[in-house]
Amino acid sequence: MFGYQHPIQNVLGDSIIRALILLFFFSEILTLGMAVTSPNRRYLLKWVVTMPLYFTLGPLASYKALYELIVTPFYWDKTEQELSKET
Repeated sequence: MFGYQHPIQNVLGDSIIRALILLFFFSEILTLGMAVTSPNRRYLLKWVVTMPLYFTLGPLASYKALYELIVTPFYWDKTEQELSKET
């Protein structure tokens, strides 16, 4: 893609890389298909396109939590509505 070769292409080969790309697209189509099969869940169809972003943010949140565990182990990252207000 864009004239560059993927680093793992030398190890796996072109045919396996193509198979993995097809598997990725097939799984995305399957996700879309499962979202529209149930009539009472069709309102979720507009959010199906955000699923790759959602699954990318999961590991990022894990890395953030691990970083906070190492750097500030006794700090609890709360949202503003959960903070107790002293009077």
